[in-house]
Amino acid sequence: MGVFLAGLMTAGAAVADGVKCKPVLPYFCANMHIGCSGRTDLPAAGFSISFESSTARVVFESGAIWDVTIEASDSGRVFRQLGSDNWIRIDTDGQFSLRVYSGAKALMSVGQCDPD
Repeated sequence: MGVFLAGLMTAGAAVADGVKCKPVLPYFCANMHIGCSGRTDLPAAGFSISFESSTARVVFESGAIWDVTIEASDSGRVFRQLGSDNWIRIDTDGQFSLRVYSGAKALMSVGQCDPD
């Protein structure tokens, strides 16, 4: 586990108060893996994640709030919005991938998180 994620949380217990995350691009893309093909008009917003025991809350600059579950993955942690297919993965180096589902489309934003 990288230094960033080790400071983020260990074994479901929060160590850091949270993280602040900023997207690289100011909009969502249909495919980030091919140079942001399918650029959308949907604005990407920064967000923060605060931790309480084994749960977390994501608060976006836009005002949206997600209550999330936390899962360990090989590359970091995955935060899944309750009642939705939306998720955020934060890698051990602090890079994030945010996937939201808008209608039948999956849209993605990427960026960097730093301890709050």
